[in-house]
Amino acid sequence: GVSGGTSDNRWGAVAAGQMEGTSDYKDGRGQRYKNSHSNEAGGSMGLTFRPHEATSFSGTGIFHRTYDTGSPGDVFYPAPQASIDNAYSYGGLAMNSSLDNGVSVRSSLYGNENIYEYRDGDNTIIDSRMFGGRAVVGLPLGEVADLKLGRFSVGAEYINHRQDVRGSAKWEPNNTTDVYSAFAEHKLDYDSLSILYGVRFDQYRMGTRATNGLDVRTEDQTFDQVTWTGGATWWVLDWLGLRANVGTAYVPPNSMETSGQYTVKSTWGDYLYKGNPDLKAEKSLTTSVGLEVEKGGLSGNVGYFHTTYENRIGTVFNWGFPTSTYDYVNQDDITLAGIEGNLAYEGDFKAGGETFRYAPYVSWEYLTERRNPNGAGLARTLTDTPEYTATAGLGLGLGMVWLDVNAQFVGSHVGADFANNGVMRRFSRFEVYNARLTVTPVQDLEIYAGVDNLADTYYGYKPEFPMPGRSYTLGCSYAF
Repeated sequence: GVSGGTSDNRWGAVAAGQMEGTSDYKDGRGQRYKNSHSNEAGGSMGLTFRPHEATSFSGTGIFHRTYDTGSPGDVFYPAPQASIDNAYSYGGLAMNSSLDNGVSVRSSLYGNENIYEYRDGDNTIIDSRMFGGRAVVGLPLGEVADLKLGRFSVGAEYINHRQDVRGSAKWEPNNTTDVYSAFAEHKLDYDSLSILYGVRFDQYRMGTRATNGLDVRTEDQTFDQVTWTGGATWWVLDWLGLRANVGTAYVPPNSMETSGQYTVKSTWGDYLYKGNPDLKAEKSLTTSVGLEVEKGGLSGNVGYFHTTYENRIGTVFNWGFPTSTYDYVNQDDITLAGIEGNLAYEGDFKAGGETFRYAPYVSWEYLTERRNPNGAGLARTLTDTPEYTATAGLGLGLGMVWLDVNAQFVGSHVGADFANNGVMRRFSRFEVYNARLTVTPVQDLEIYAGVDNLADTYYGYKPEFPMPGRSYTLGCSYAF
């Protein structure tokens, strides 16, 4: 990467690039996971122009491509010849300005394209393009007595999304979506209390389109949704804060799930996907309470959260010959609740006349509830959702040398055992240990050596997809 600017700070530029490649890796049992190799390359650049202190214009471009990358499939049903090519590009323009009266204006135009191709004999190409614009105005509200009324922000956004499907194998139709949004947010402060709340309205206009090779009945749908959020933080002491938040979120049904219907033909029969115009959005309500700590070298937060998901979108498969059907339906609610947080400390100590730096840290999420009322037996526990995840580590430094040792912990989870006809079972927890040594002989130059999976553990977040065994990294980086 390289960056720079003019001495008067009117112009600035940045550019960066990277390449990376891996061969097929071995798992913790020493077995080579065939067709797991990958290759990727990318770059980015940006330009900023500031005609005066209160106004700036910027442009950003990003390109990234994954190429000649294997798609190995799982260990029970391998895909030794399958490969993936994915090309992503993004461009954006932005303007930020602050007026003399404290009013701020932020606006942007942006677009991206993602071309994904999967090849395994036949090929599937999904070309997704998006264009959008956004504008936000911030208004200072002044003060009343000791109450700082803060800022009120209001904005609007428009996004157009189009997906075209090509290739010899198609499993979904072409589709388009237009999203119109408006939102507002207010932040106010009173002494050691901060309050933030906001509301957002989204309207989706979406539909499927004619697609070569698929029998598609095109149809348009309109969908509206309002979400809101609110929260407060109260610093009881200079170093101790209490926080509480509540808010809603949603995932809208897409055009394939709501609009029309289409048929996919295969050698095993036809599959009819039937859109459901009455489908509701997946919605969630999350509440959380917690503590914020910042004292000396200690920082972090600890909290409890509770989330209810409503109207989850799923499919019901009905086998038939020569045509089987998939119906999109809303399923029962699920609940997730737990304790999460992160803590870190930075300090130093002296030994043998030398001053050492040390930095222990830990982050975690422990689920006290992960209920799935749609399941039976073991599947009443939400599948593929670990009971806990955590990372704990210790950094230790002396002069230009820094050593970091950490461990990742993943709790047990319920999932389908594809080695046993997909029967539900409980998979065991696992731990993975890693270490990295970094030397900085001069400013901006790092020489590093790392070992991931020190114990050469055989593990996988999903058992049918084993992760790499002990892996070594040696390299250097120089930022200028």
